[in-house]
Amino acid sequence: MGRLTADSLARVLSALELRNDDVFFDIGVGNGAVLGAVHLLAPTVRLAGIEADEGLLAAARRNLVALNTVAALECAAVQHTPTLGDATIVRGTASANQATREAGALGGSGTSC
Repeated sequence: MGRLTADSLARVLSALELRNDDVFFDIGVGNGAVLGAVHLLAPTVRLAGIEADEGLLAAARRNLVALNTVAALECAAVQHTPTLGDATIVRGTASANQATREAGALGGSGTSC
């Protein structure tokens, strides 16, 4: 599986046609790169998400502060994702082994919530 590129992310976000009253909820926030990109492309959209790795969640918070934005982030496993109601779902997948390897490479601790 390939990495998400800035160009492919921009195309996906453009296709979503995010509006001012939308909330972008990222399941598996990682280091916050996707939320940061959403903020740069649609600065009025509210940001939220969950991440099971405490180290990655801390990195996401730092990265979003560096972009002068905030997100409602929670340390939680995907099984604890809140009901999203009227949501458009854009899905990307990674194996558990790949996600664990990448957590270390991205500054994550590998420590779960």
